[in-house]
Amino acid sequence: MNMKAILSPYSGFTSLTWRLVGAGFMNAMGMVIVVYISLYMNAINFSVKQIGILLSIYGIAGLIGGYLGGILSDHFPAIKICKVSLFFNVFPLVLFSASQSYFYLLGMAVLLGLTSNAFRPAYILALTQGEKSIDMERIIALRRVAINLGVAFGAALFGFIAIHSFSLVFFLNALVVIIAFFLLNNIKNIEAIEVDSDKSGHEKTTNNTLLFYFILLLMFFTLVVFNQHDAIYPLYLARELQIDLQSISWLFAFSGLMIALFQMPLTTMLRNKNTHGVCAAGALLICLGYFILPICNSLLLIYLSCAIWTLGEMVFFPALLLLVLKLSGSKKGKRVGLYQLINSLALFSAPAIGTVIYSYEKNLFWHASGVIGLLVAISFLITANGLKKQILQSLPA
Repeated sequence: MNMKAILSPYSGFTSLTWRLVGAGFMNAMGMVIVVYISLYMNAINFSVKQIGILLSIYGIAGLIGGYLGGILSDHFPAIKICKVSLFFNVFPLVLFSASQSYFYLLGMAVLLGLTSNAFRPAYILALTQGEKSIDMERIIALRRVAINLGVAFGAALFGFIAIHSFSLVFFLNALVVIIAFFLLNNIKNIEAIEVDSDKSGHEKTTNNTLLFYFILLLMFFTLVVFNQHDAIYPLYLARELQIDLQSISWLFAFSGLMIALFQMPLTTMLRNKNTHGVCAAGALLICLGYFILPICNSLLLIYLSCAIWTLGEMVFFPALLLLVLKLSGSKKGKRVGLYQLINSLALFSAPAIGTVIYSYEKNLFWHASGVIGLLVAISFLITANGLKKQILQSLPA
């Protein structure tokens, strides 16, 4: 793939969109803090169980914050919700490492989960409302690029800093959030627009509530596997595969840079494909990448595993969000809030599920991920064909 093919999908966006993307990039640098919370608590000798509980509580707070962020975006301009959440996100970051008391860290995790997750549904709406002339797939893909490039930069930068000081990681993260706030500070309200389900050439969808919730269920199972990259994945790499902190950071950087280079061209290639089928392929690849982890006995194979689940991420998440927006009807804030709620629910559940299974048998979760991926992929394919109505009608209301 030549440079022109990589860069051409980025043309045509407005300056407003690029400012929003810049804020999303800066905010995404801070998303990697979840990994360093896990590693920080490991460094100060908390047990795997204690780490799992704290990350789960962070997930509960995120579940509430994400849903509220979406609900509020139906009543207030999404851009205002973005600003408020960024403003209050600074405080738990600055204060997180001020004490090593477990209950203090739990309190900071709650504040961090609430504020950081309230931003995300509002940001999705602000970004997709800001463009009226660009197809929705490209906007969604651009968001993914901004997020993952931010994660890549954050992982590399914070990984280097964490070697010297975990406290400095939290302070620098707060500074990054402040920069994101000022990028959005003088943006006025953005007029909402509707997603045209036919504009991109995808199959026509309707505001089918039952289908919407079924898609969210499939999303949840996929995210329980995917979100282990914030939970037992770095612990497994460090404890079982003997990978050092800097190498783990570079692995996350590799994942983010891979998305930065190939997300937009890949989304462009897949834009006329069946959305359900694309979701199926993406979920299967995510789970496959984790499924082969126990046989990765070299750094090269670890990078191959990372490349597979990253490819799955690139395929799955833009198609899934497009499907959610097309099934959202007029109350997009509430539906996107539910989408973020499921994200947070998986973030809450994944560490608990992962750490319990990891404590019982170190490779069992990775083996189970292959089964999960296969079942989710088949379910997405069922929703795409003529059996969809019969299957869904058999489910309880």
